[in-house]
Amino acid sequence: ALIAARIDGLPPSEKALLHRAAVIGRIFWHGAIAHVAPDLDVDALVDDLLLRDFLLAEPRSTIIGERAYRFKHMLIREVAYAGLSKGDRAGLHQRFAEWLKERTGDELLEIRAYHLDHAAELEKELQGAVPADLAAEAAGALEQAGRRALAREANVAARRLLVRAAELEETLERRYLAASAAWRLTDIPTVSTEMAAIYDAAREEADTRIEGRAMIALAKVALYRDADTD
Repeated sequence: ALIAARIDGLPPSEKALLHRAAVIGRIFWHGAIAHVAPDLDVDALVDDLLLRDFLLAEPRSTIIGERAYRFKHMLIREVAYAGLSKGDRAGLHQRFAEWLKERTGDELLEIRAYHLDHAAELEKELQGAVPADLAAEAAGALEQAGRRALAREANVAARRLLVRAAELEETLERRYLAASAAWRLTDIPTVSTEMAAIYDAAREEADTRIEGRAMIALAKVALYRDADTD
């Protein structure tokens, strides 16, 4: 309540910058806040917020050439974020993801996937469904992040990312990858159920590549669970 009162007492432009920076995270970058707040004088406002003890300058930045700042306390960021409507949050998450893609390519892919997914969740809460273009973009980023997680054997993260990608925009490939992550976690009941459904769907769609891969996975399940070589 004290933090909310302090934020409410700020001039409107400084309050707006805090709100938009909160969408990015506890740490944010000058270029990012300029992108999501093109109507604000970012330099002057950040300087004022540094003096008012809401923000701190980060000595190092994870993005070369970008000045980084952080909220002095996580609670300041949380209260500032709570001051935004869901609609504003969704739009700002998308704008930040757009900046990340333009500025860093796939270097910070996981962060971009997180923000797109968050925007999709908010849009679903507001509209009852995720807009098709947002669903496709978020699912694509989540799938790439899931593949990266599989490659580095971060299997719990991979399973979560790939399941979410398939929820947003279902494809046989994404369903297969999500089931493969379950195999890495030795979740045999899940693999057995999901791969059988993928196999049936692949046969219906005449997708022989996925059909064959699902068949191999089911054979592995039979060996692992039943020791049934035949």
